[in-house]
Amino acid sequence: MYKLIIEDDEGKTTVVPLIRDEITIGRKEGNTIRLTERNVSRRHAKLLKSNGSVFIEDLTSYNGIKVNGDRIAGRAPVNEGDRIQIGDYQLALKLDKATNVSGSAAAAPAIPSGAPAAEMGEQKTTPFIKENGAAPASILDLAPTVQTSIVPTTPPVSGNQEAPARLVVVSSNFAGQEFVLDKAAVVIGRTDENDVVINHRSISRHHAKIVRENGHHHIVDLQSANGVRVNGEEYGKVELRKGDHVDLGHVRLRFVSPGEDFIFDRDAQVVDVSGTKKSRAGLLAVLALVLVALAGGAFVLVKMTQKSSNGGSGEAVRPSGDTESAVARLLVDADRAMKSEDWEGAIVKCDEALKLDPAQELARDKRQRAEAERKNRQAYNSFVKAADGSPADYDSAAASYAEVAEDSVYRQKGSERYAQVKKQYLRGHLDSAKRAKAANKCEEARQHVEAALTVDEGNVEAQEILKTCGAVVKPVVKPAVTPERKPRPEKNPVVAATPAAKVKEKPPTEEPPPSQPNPMAEKLLQDAQDAYVHGQYANAIETAKKASKSEPLKAWRIIGAASCFLKDRSGALQAWNKLGPQERSFLKYVCSRNAITVP
Repeated sequence: MYKLIIEDDEGKTTVVPLIRDEITIGRKEGNTIRLTERNVSRRHAKLLKSNGSVFIEDLTSYNGIKVNGDRIAGRAPVNEGDRIQIGDYQLALKLDKATNVSGSAAAAPAIPSGAPAAEMGEQKTTPFIKENGAAPASILDLAPTVQTSIVPTTPPVSGNQEAPARLVVVSSNFAGQEFVLDKAAVVIGRTDENDVVINHRSISRHHAKIVRENGHHHIVDLQSANGVRVNGEEYGKVELRKGDHVDLGHVRLRFVSPGEDFIFDRDAQVVDVSGTKKSRAGLLAVLALVLVALAGGAFVLVKMTQKSSNGGSGEAVRPSGDTESAVARLLVDADRAMKSEDWEGAIVKCDEALKLDPAQELARDKRQRAEAERKNRQAYNSFVKAADGSPADYDSAAASYAEVAEDSVYRQKGSERYAQVKKQYLRGHLDSAKRAKAANKCEEARQHVEAALTVDEGNVEAQEILKTCGAVVKPVVKPAVTPERKPRPEKNPVVAATPAAKVKEKPPTEEPPPSQPNPMAEKLLQDAQDAYVHGQYANAIETAKKASKSEPLKAWRIIGAASCFLKDRSGALQAWNKLGPQERSFLKYVCSRNAITVP
């Protein structure tokens, strides 16, 4: 049986047994293997097993697939020891030679057919090669039987100072030109007043700007006519990473990160991107072609009639040239609407395109993105309203920002404001927790600590408050219960003779009121809280349920919050129905942060 060894750009590996005849690889959820780096396409590749051989197929990905350094077209065979490159990932096949008694290959653990894809960005992995060059035995057994490691060793940059980042043109029109990004802000455009001048008609006068912030480079679209695309997707502002390809009109540039060993003649693959996105001149050409087609309408009608008379072939009907041109114009209009954040207009254009060509996948993808961004805009507006209110409502602002998707343009737009909101939000809850702890109100302190941990799970100050306050509560509870129960049998005979005294001493003879702390329940709740804080959510739920009869509100608050982190909406709803208004507010915030909706 073959195993697939996947190594990322940090040298960490994941091993996946190839127990299926067909395995899909890509960035989008639903792939058998999910590689989360941005230079991997949504549906990038497919691995196929047939008659003992293994093939890899490029699913028209943006950055392609290389086998032993050569880019493949379509499907290509791969063997043990071959080096496969997909984005920042290196893959290799390893034949598992372990056999059972009968001589057949030992069975690998099965992956259920409905199991989620393995996400390479979130797996805990082991370095493939140690720094001293010796590989651990368990990894060495899985390594391909080749003379070199999967990732070739990159020579270090000479000198003590790291070389600055660069942009290198890899499209055929200006191939090999390099631009050093040695300023905090570099403006790119067609005219001479820009820092980087690319004189091409598809480039706007001031097209884009690259900004260096805290050691990271971001590219910003300056309302250009043809937009900014990074690895095939359009952005208003996005961080650039090692190996990203940036399309400005019909010019493609590769981002070379600081200190990266990249040589154009050795590493670059020159491409022609004239058809990546239509410029205005290109659109005029399309319109001219449409007019020509309309002028020859009679000829087209005759041809269509002849094709109809030859029908019954069973072949799928392809959109006509006129339809394709109309769809192309609608998609360009949708892009413009999305660039101006007119999501409703973009949805309308995509719907019109889908009416003309229901199989148009690009229109469907754009519509989904516009629909998602429309919802993200609502959450962003709520965030801004709460953050800029008088007074500011930092709790509502944090909850609203958590509802904005990670890949949304509004996430980036609100990031700086959210950093301020988060700081104020944490300070407010931590100060409240300290005051509550000083007043021995540990339950109130825990509520504020939990709120702080929802936006900063590793906050040391919050965990310290929780730990010290929990230590104070336990010795206070026991003396409050024990002394009043012990003397009760001795006082009753004396109290019976005096009615006034009887009334006065009556409370000790009764059972403790429901609100009085139960030492056993407190201990369980403390254990459940500790498990929750340390991310042991299943354990937290199980422990809290044992205390739910004695301390229902406290227990169900923990159960609900832990359920949200486990993506268990039914468990969160069950907790919601058992909580009061204050606890529901907290639960709603925690769930929204984990993309779970509760009433």
